[in-house]
Amino acid sequence: MPHLVRPLKLHVLRVPILAAIALVLFGAASRAEATSLVPMDVAELSDQAELVFTGTAVRTTVRLSKDGSAPYTFVTFAVNDVLKGWTMERQIALRFTGGETENGAVSLDGMPQFEQGETYLLFVQGNGSLFCPVLGWWQGQFRFGRQGGS
Repeated sequence: MPHLVRPLKLHVLRVPILAAIALVLFGAASRAEATSLVPMDVAELSDQAELVFTGTAVRTTVRLSKDGSAPYTFVTFAVNDVLKGWTMERQIALRFTGGETENGAVSLDGMPQFEQGETYLLFVQGNGSLFCPVLGWWQGQFRFGRQGGS
């Protein structure tokens, strides 16, 4: 009887181990193809935002988390006008999950992208604690510029 118990234990352990290996292999080979968000209008963005400001993107840097496991992209904006909330700073750095390092790139679909020198209206919530500090991800980002003579 002890011989039957021993193979049974190996068989019981083999299934979870194989399942874990399969999950890791298939999880590494696939990636999230879309980000689902609840649609928000400007009134909802305004109500829920902690900070609303216009600013010009002046710098982008990528740093690894303290444990080195995840990259974060920090986009620094020169603040033009604060429309909601409060800040004494003339520059604000927003932290976004993901970024490109020498080990590869981590990107999330729907994550706002910024061009240095461009001006944006941003609705911000949870900077430093959420994957994306721009409320509604791409929904809380408006790029704008002034036309000559305006």
